[in-house]
Amino acid sequence: FPGTELHRRAAEFGTLHPQWERMNLLTPAFIPHGLTADELLAAQRELLRRFYLRPRAFADYAGRLVRRPPLARPLLRGGLALLKKVRHG
Repeated sequence: FPGTELHRRAAEFGTLHPQWERMNLLTPAFIPHGLTADELLAAQRELLRRFYLRPRAFADYAGRLVRRPPLARPLLRGGLALLKKVRHG
């Protein structure tokens, strides 16, 4: 966060984007030395793919749908967004 010791020291370890509103879970706002934003995004896609596209994860979501059918629409929207992120970044 701006004004913290970590924020002040960020430049020692990489590049911190100066626009605070750009910081979110899907956009690299801090790029460590030795990596690029594209490399970070590729690693994020791979991590999402390996975690959420496991058979166990599918079974968990199927179980949720059986127990609570009203979750179908939000789970479908989230699933489609995940697939889009994993496939296209």
